[in-house]
Amino acid sequence: MISNYTISIKRLVMVDSAGFSYIEIPLDEHAILLAEGNVGKSSVMNSLRLFLLPEENLRKSEIKFGFRTPDKSAYYTNEQSYNHYFPSNRSFLILEVENSAGTHCQILYRGDGASLSLGYKRIFIPVGYDMLRETFWDTSDPEGIGFARPELSVKNVINRGKELSKETDTVSNKKSLINLLYSNDLLNKANSQYAVLPMASVDKQKIESLRTLIRMLFEVSHDSKSMAMAVANIIENQKNYERDRFDFDIGHFLDERDELESIEKYLNKIKSERPRFVQLNNDFKDYNPRSLAELFTLWCRSLQFSIDDTNEKTLTLSHKVTDISNQKSEADRKFRDAVKDHREAVGTVKSSTKKRSETDKYVNEGRTLISSYPESANIEFIRSAIKDGKSDIEKELEVLENSQKQAETRQRLISEVDVLKGSIQRTEDRIANSHLELKSQLPNDHVTVLSSINGKLASASPGRELTIEEFGSIEVFCGLFERHEDLLRWFDVDFAATEDDSVPLERILQELRSDVKDKERQLKQVENASADPAEKARQINNKNIELKGYIKDLEILNNFEGSERQLERLEADLINEVDERDRLQSLVEVLQKDAASAASELENTRRLLDAKKADSSNYSTLFDRLQRLGQLQPKLLVSGDGSEKKNTLLSPDELVQGGVDDIERQCFMMGELRDRILRSLCHFIDIRILFEEHEALRETRPSNEEIRTAWSDLKDVYSNLDHRVTSLEDQRRTHNGLVENYRTSLRKNRDFIKNVQGQLNRRLESVQINDLAEIRVEIECDEAFESLVRQSEQINEHSSQSLSDAFYDQLKTFMNKFFDNKDDGTSEYRLTMEKVVKKISYQTRKKTDKHFDDKAQSNSTTSLINLSLVQGLLKSLLDQGYNYSLPAVLDEVASVDIGQIASLLERIRSEGFRLFGAATHSASSALVLEIGRHFKLDEMRTARPYDVSRDPVYWGGPEGVTEGPIERWIHPEQQTLMDEALEDASNVE
Repeated sequence: MISNYTISIKRLVMVDSAGFSYIEIPLDEHAILLAEGNVGKSSVMNSLRLFLLPEENLRKSEIKFGFRTPDKSAYYTNEQSYNHYFPSNRSFLILEVENSAGTHCQILYRGDGASLSLGYKRIFIPVGYDMLRETFWDTSDPEGIGFARPELSVKNVINRGKELSKETDTVSNKKSLINLLYSNDLLNKANSQYAVLPMASVDKQKIESLRTLIRMLFEVSHDSKSMAMAVANIIENQKNYERDRFDFDIGHFLDERDELESIEKYLNKIKSERPRFVQLNNDFKDYNPRSLAELFTLWCRSLQFSIDDTNEKTLTLSHKVTDISNQKSEADRKFRDAVKDHREAVGTVKSSTKKRSETDKYVNEGRTLISSYPESANIEFIRSAIKDGKSDIEKELEVLENSQKQAETRQRLISEVDVLKGSIQRTEDRIANSHLELKSQLPNDHVTVLSSINGKLASASPGRELTIEEFGSIEVFCGLFERHEDLLRWFDVDFAATEDDSVPLERILQELRSDVKDKERQLKQVENASADPAEKARQINNKNIELKGYIKDLEILNNFEGSERQLERLEADLINEVDERDRLQSLVEVLQKDAASAASELENTRRLLDAKKADSSNYSTLFDRLQRLGQLQPKLLVSGDGSEKKNTLLSPDELVQGGVDDIERQCFMMGELRDRILRSLCHFIDIRILFEEHEALRETRPSNEEIRTAWSDLKDVYSNLDHRVTSLEDQRRTHNGLVENYRTSLRKNRDFIKNVQGQLNRRLESVQINDLAEIRVEIECDEAFESLVRQSEQINEHSSQSLSDAFYDQLKTFMNKFFDNKDDGTSEYRLTMEKVVKKISYQTRKKTDKHFDDKAQSNSTTSLINLSLVQGLLKSLLDQGYNYSLPAVLDEVASVDIGQIASLLERIRSEGFRLFGAATHSASSALVLEIGRHFKLDEMRTARPYDVSRDPVYWGGPEGVTEGPIERWIHPEQQTLMDEALEDASNVE
């Protein structure tokens, strides 16, 4: 445990930051970071700046933190710095600090809306980091590397902090951060609980001095220019009062002298131009454009009213033309549509007429074919007969073409003739006994019943007269049927009542005899074909002709079917289509008249519109003449508003060309006088008696008000001339008196620089580096500054005459060298120390010498002197009631001579610092051994990082030695380092 009044920075932790997944570095002893280039050693060390300065974002990071690129030639941008240290919402930077109030952790994390604001916030938890480690890193890895915590979040960290202490606090306000980080209230634990750098006093200047020293602490080098700029910044920030600042505005002093010279020249110029002023005064007495302006305004207003009225009527007619044009377009469209529909209807009638003709042809052909058959024959009967005839022909052709078939056919035909002759005999017998058929013996009602059941029942013949019993049975049977008009009802079944339609026996006999003749004909043909080949060919040809006839008849019959109904439908449709055609014809005639009517109305309205446009054009022509007149002549024509005649307008009959001609003549006369006045006023502007506010007079059309204002100002100039001459003399006496203030300011700032130089030398009185027994600092100022201090002592500020031009030339030379223009074009007239202090040099005395030497020391020695000076300056800002254990950053520690390391470590420890250096693996073993603790940052990588692009890990303590015997080396690798170090030492000897 450290003493109650010690501030110690104990440990630095980075989570998902600066290229690392997790890194934990103890800072309470000397240590060196080892890794190859571009691993992040410098990023780890530079991250301490974020904890030590009270900032809340990385905007203007170059000014606030000064994160440099590796070659030190440029600074990282705000976004580069931010995304490097806070690349994700799980990025955290943690600093463990121990002070008189106990141990606490300061935790930095990415703020809300960070991508735009580049902001970060802080959590303060009053516990050691060992109690927080598991929140940020999973240490259960058997290999000792560890894993990322997927659940890590700001909320979880705050909740864990509040579990450990109710005093956990989040802070983002800059003023609050200053109070927390730099508090020196030893008696109040609450106020000093989170102090890191307790300061003796806190104000803006002290904070800026601290910022400068911290940047120097992190960038200690042998560069004299950088050291000079840092010292100059500290000098400027440490001035206690506003009067100590070098705020004498040399630029203003020179400008005032130039202004007084300019005023004197200006007043002399006014005196020389008095005759021209008198002439101008006379011209103004004759210049009175008011009445002309009022007439001009009346005419403009009257013409404008007539134009507006005519335009309003023109607009109304234009709208009417548009409406009628739309109506005409609609009428034309309807007419075109009707014509189109009529044409389509005519085409439809034509198409339907053609189709009706074709269908009528089918009907006529079908009816002709049907008429060749018995009246009782229906279509199916006819089709069957045609198919039978076709089939017979096909068979006959087959027989004619096949000899074997001919023989079979001949035998078949003989048999069929015999059968038909038998049928003829039976039919003749039936005709002889036809009076015995049932239909001849029964009443017509009974015959109808039997015929409705089956046509053959009524034609049956018993070959005798019916017995009474047979007649009665038939009568009873037929009585079971009820007759309802054309229906017969058999109990609950109805069927059509059919009269006897049996074919007469005489017709059957006729058909049988015809069939016999046909068969006998076929038989004869077969026999002839068999006997005569020529006959056979002729018969085949005839049969083919007959076959085509049958095929044609089938086609006619097929076309006929449904054609009659289709013909009726087509005729009905044709009637409707003709009616629609005639209706559309009438509609076309009506719409044609409507379109013609709309066109006529449109033409009439357009004539009215053209008439109004002509009126408007006439008025506009007159108005344009007046407007051109107003443009060509001064603004005298539009300066009068005619308020007394505001409601008066000229009638249309008065608005004629002659009135405009009269206005033009008056305007020309008044314009000549106005131009003469303007030329005189512009002359006074040219010679700068009248100034920029009257530049409008150079315009083509300045207003009368602008002319009157300029004339009034010019009269004021001549009326105040004597008073201004007296005032100039007083101002010159006051100006000369400022030289004393200037001289005092230069002297005081020169003395302040010398005082600071003395303070720095007192800081170095106890510093001894290597063989140097004593070191002195000399702050060298710019020679131009020193020369100006000497020259100012020779000025007699009480002289009543103007100071010499040579003196002012020297001041201008000084100002041009030290005061540059800003980016916005303005100048910074305040001379700060960084413009004056040019170099920091050291005089040294070795232990063996009696006198100081100005010879430059080695880069290594110069860097160590600078480091000592920075440490001393930093401690001067801090409260002296504390002991400190702070990291002293030395990035390229390997550049320091190995012989200087031991004394360096001892000295900075006595000053309250612990070396925090960095080097590559090529650093000598002797250097690593001398420092004692080292951290190899590039040897461990986790399998489960927060981001795959950031997987390096380091934690678990340093590698190195403890104070004591050799056997107490912490890591076996240190034996190798010891051997190498001993070998290096022997080589040196």
